[in-house]
Amino acid sequence: MFQKFECEECAKTFDSYTEAFIHELKCFSLKRKQEVELDKAKKEIFDGTYNCFVKRITSDAKEFIPIQGEYSGRFVHFVFTLELTNGEQVIISDRGIDSGKLVSSQEILAKVYYELDILVSKKFEGTLTDEHGYTYLLDGINIFNILSRMKGKKVRIEIIE
Repeated sequence: MFQKFECEECAKTFDSYTEAFIHELKCFSLKRKQEVELDKAKKEIFDGTYNCFVKRITSDAKEFIPIQGEYSGRFVHFVFTLELTNGEQVIISDRGIDSGKLVSSQEILAKVYYELDILVSKKFEGTLTDEHGYTYLLDGINIFNILSRMKGKKVRIEIIE
């Protein structure tokens, strides 16, 4: 009778130690785990409310180990890009995800939907503030994000109070 080898992460069984070892390298990979979360987010977007705005979604995740500095451990950097039907892009990027904390598909979706809401909105109202003297925010939304999509459009700026 042959011995079976089981992956400690997903409990999948293999006939040989080599197959199990190769599988575990991929299964335990932070990059692979983040890619799974990115794929879940892609599927959710295409099945959701905003699918009519989205032309294409690309994502990339890279795993790295810092050589020096105050950070130790393994990290994943990912970029999640949505190309919209009007030609604009929404880019969600996260650098340095700690090995114990991957970004879930729900967190990615929350960031994507926030950015899409800004793109779809035609009216913005709120209190204007500055951050560090050079980043201007309208109730937490970077003014540059609003202005960059209004190029060539007739706009009214009104002070309410």
